[in-house]
Amino acid sequence: MVDLGLMCQNGKCSCPNELDVYEEERKLCATRAGQSCKTYEECVSNSNCTIKLQPITGKTIPGTCECLGGYKDDGAGICKVNKTVSSSLW
Repeated sequence: MVDLGLMCQNGKCSCPNELDVYEEERKLCATRAGQSCKTYEECVSNSNCTIKLQPITGKTIPGTCECLGGYKDDGAGICKVNKTVSSSLW
């Protein structure tokens, strides 16, 4: 999540970071699965940032947005329900 909104110019809008995706429901630009992240909130819906700690200093280092259990990357960095998992639960 580089920015909370879109950048618009000449009637065309996009996220400030071209790798991000605008999530209409959350009204923000979010970091796609597989991309680098620093906070949990910046990742796309149904994903989490795997923040890492440096062992000696305890400082956080960038992690990666990864889909939550039961979801998988749709190939475009969006975490969608993993139909093979959900269908086996029924």
